[in-house]
Parts: sequence; C-alpha cells; structure tokens
Amino acid sequence: MLLGQDAQYIQTDIRERLRFLSSRHRVVRLEKRLNEAVSSAIRGVPFYRSRLAEAVNGLERPLSLEALKCLPCVTRQDVIDHEVDLCTDDIAQRRFFRHRTSGTTGCALSCYVEVNDWLRNLVSIAFQLEILGLNVLSPSIGQWSFLQIPSRVRGPTSELVTPLPNRPIWKRFNMPVSDDGTCEAASLLALNEALSCCLTVVNSLPSVLLKIGRRRSAMRVRAQPAMIISSGEVLQEAHRDELQQLFECPVFNCYAASEVGTIAFECRLKDGLHVDEERVIVEIEEGNRTRGEVIVTSLWNEAMPMLRYRTGDSAVLIETPCTCGDTRPRLAHISRDSS
Repeated sequence: MLLGQDAQYIQTDIRERLRFLSSRHRVVRLEKRLNEAVSSAIRGVPFYRSRLAEAVNGLERPLSLEALKCLPCVTRQDVIDHEVDLCTDDIAQRRFFRHRTSGTTGCALSCYVEVNDWLRNLVSIAFQLEILGLNVLSPSIGQWSFLQIPSRVRGPTSELVTPLPNRPIWKRFNMPVSDDGTCEAASLLALNEALSCCLTVVNSLPSVLLKIGRRRSAMRVRAQPAMIISSGEVLQEAHRDELQQLFECPVFNCYAASEVGTIAFECRLKDGLHVDEERVIVEIEEGNRTRGEVIVTSLWNEAMPMLRYRTGDSAVLIETPCTCGDTRPRLAHISRDSS
C-alpha cells in the first residue's frame, strides 16, 4: 500500500532531479550515493558483508567511480544461489515487492524491490516521457496510465494508483498470447477499454506487442495508446516501423532488467539510450575494441542491493554528449543475453 509519505518522497525526488539536470556536479553526486549504497550493503546484507569489506580494505575512501571497478561482481548464479543472503537483514521491516523475472534471458530469478526504489523508477519513466514530449507531469494532462503487458501471465491483472503528480495508474495487464500470435477476443476488447479510459503509455516486449497489434488490426480495434515503450528485447527498426503503423503512435526503446529496473532510455533522436544515472551506474567491461558486457549498480534498492551486477548483455558506451542536449552517457548496439 502506498501512503502519504510516498507522495512527499516523490516530490522531493522530483525537486532533486530538476536541480540535478542543471548541475555540473554529476560525478560528485553519483559518488556520494555510491558510497552510501556500499556502506549500507556492508552493514546490512550478509552476501556483501565479508566480500565488500575485504574488497574496499586498502582502497582510498570515499570510493571514486573508478574504484568501483575494484569491487567484485554479482552474477545471475549468485542471485540463484544466495537469494536470501542478498537481502538486507531487516527486510521484514521494509516495504518491498517480490517478483520473478520473465526468464527471457534463460533463467527466471526472484527479486526484491524496495518501494522507494520502485517509486524512483516511476519518476524516471515520467521524466523520460516528458523528454519525449508527453507532458505527464503537467496538471493539464490529468490522470494517466502506464500499462505493462508481461510476456507471461502470472496471476490476475492488477493496478495501483501512484503518488506521482496527476496520480497516474500503474497497471499490470495480463494478456494471454499464444506462440502463433493468437489473442483472445475478450482480452483485446478489455485492452481497448483500458486504452479508452485515459491517456495510456503501453510497455511490453516488441514480440508481444507485434502479436497484439496484428490481431488488433485484424479485428479493427481502434483505441490507441499515446506512446509505446518497448523493452526486454532488442527492438529492430523494422519492428518499430510496423508497431507505429499498427498502433498509430510513436514507439521508443527502453533498456531495462527486472533485477535493477530501468537502465537507459531512448531520446527523440533515437541515437543511443541515455543511462538513468539518477538510479544506476553503468560500466562496460572491456571485451573487444568496440563493445563489452553491461555491468549495473543499483543505487537505491536497499532491500536487495545489486552492486556491479553482470547482466550478461553487451553494448557500446558513448560518452560524448547527444545533440538532443542530454549530457548523460549513452548505450548503443545493445545485445540481450539469451543463454
């Protein structure tokens, strides 16, 4: 249950981000939060208590972003083998969501996400929608919805009114889609009704969206989302074009992982994905001369911290500023791990 304190937390986060976007002290801010996250993990998380304490011994404190590379990585197998030890000692006293990952990378994992980190993730999404031209933080927009369609149906459709400005509805819309692309007519009509209620942004895998879009077109279902955010798989340009024709709305790409949330967003120029530095630190481990594995540190999820988590994905890091004006580093040519 989200409480009044969450609304205050969100307003504080928004004010901080507005300052951050105009600040020249990005590295200082990142390093401050990194040191807080590492100290919290050493104090409260069994998995990190000995590993990190030994690793940081001898390193100059506070830790710099460069020193982060000296800390050990967390792997997918670590999450499987040490699920309990990766959670903070006081997790029973915290508010968190527990969920299973989709398994698109070959193995489903159990993850625990603290409510405050989840709320920050929603703020990241809202800010990116603003950058993309959808003014969801403006009072004139009214209530809107962020509708996620999971790749696999687990439990009933659920929704939650969030404490962001305009009180948007986060909705998990379970919609069975068979391998041959068949969707139940009742599910399509229910989706059409959901899209008709208010301004709606739809998020799902491109493969799922294509199946739904093609079936909707055959049934001549007309209600359209305001925007589609594709995530979970590589978005091919041909698929983007088809989705824009099927849903008659713009389609943008988001790089995310269930273990850490949103990682990077596409801007309107679609020239790489801007790293969500308000929530994560991204490293590219040197592979060959042009790309390497994506390693992510989640800065705010104290329920189950992910410090230097190996995603198994690979990408190219672009550190030159984007011509859109956003100075955050970008990821390009992302390849998702399917092992």
